[in-house]
This record gives sequence, C-alpha cells and structure tokens, in this order.
Amino acid sequence: MVKDICLNKNYIELWKDDLSSLEYGEKIRHISGEIGWQLTKPLCSLFMKYIEELNIKINIIAGPVISVEKNTRSNEVLNLAGKGLINLWISPFRQPNHYRIVGKRFIYRENYHKPMSKERCGKYIYDKYIVSKYIYDFDNLIKSLNLKSYKRKTVVAKKTNREINTLQRKLGENYDFLLTKQLSL
Repeated sequence: MVKDICLNKNYIELWKDDLSSLEYGEKIRHISGEIGWQLTKPLCSLFMKYIEELNIKINIIAGPVISVEKNTRSNEVLNLAGKGLINLWISPFRQPNHYRIVGKRFIYRENYHKPMSKERCGKYIYDKYIVSKYIYDFDNLIKSLNLKSYKRKTVVAKKTNREINTLQRKLGENYDFLLTKQLSL
C-alpha cells in the first residue's frame, strides 16, 4: 500500500507520528541532505525520549554539508551523534534520495526537492518487500562508501541556510554532485 502526502508545516508532525509508532528496540534509518536544523531541532527531545524509554536506534546518513543555526553554528543532530546517542554517517556527496524507514514496517520517501526546501512531498510505503529492499540499500550504502560514524572531532562543512542557498545558486544543478573535497571546511 502507498499513501501520497504533501508536506510543509506538517513535516515535523509526521516525524512525531512516525516516532510515536515505534516499538521497543526498533530502528529509524534516515537519509537526509543537510539535516536541516530547523526541522530536527524540535524533534531532538523526542529522539531522546524514545532512545531512553524504548531503546530505539536512530541511524542517519547525511552530508557533506550540514545545516547549522546562524547564531550558534550548531545542529542538535550533530550534538546527539557526538554524544553517541544516535548514529550519523557523513556522506562524501549529497544524497538526492531522502527517506526514513520506521522499524521494518514502512518508509516515508520524499520526492526530489532542492536543498533546504520548505515544502516536501512524498509517500508512505507499507509494502514489506520494498521496505526490506530499502533497509538493504541503506546498510549497503554505509558499507560501499566505507562511511565512518560521526564523532565530535569529525570534520564536516557546517553552513547556515543562507550559505547553503548561496552555494546552491552558485553551483546550480551541480550542487547535488558536490563532493567533500570541493568544500572549504
């Protein structure tokens, strides 16, 4: 079964719904572009709650550019990963396909969107075969790219939303093919 959905202000609420559906010990696997701080900041307290209460695991692949708040130059996901509370892998290039797998039960798959887009459209997929394929692909991406788990001292390109938008305008469609080595970290 597939359920289409368009998101804007409801994006965070749907994330909350997905988190509240978790069962003890389940994983969320999430592929993001820049881990937009404005999207994840309101979720971090829930991440902590479910990590502590339900022993859930949160695995995220993102990067090489990470969105940070202008004033603090921080992102709560980086903080949680630095403390070892979630698993974060920094990709050497932006992943254009964004999705999250909830347990082994369903996927939310976003349609392609430009970096830092405020409107996201996608679909929920409940087909067990497709879910298992996405789990395999997620795990294989970590292995095939030989990604290392993020630690506090990991060097990442922390950019404000304005800096990301400037970078995207400068590179145009090539932004999706930006490599870590092309960034001034």
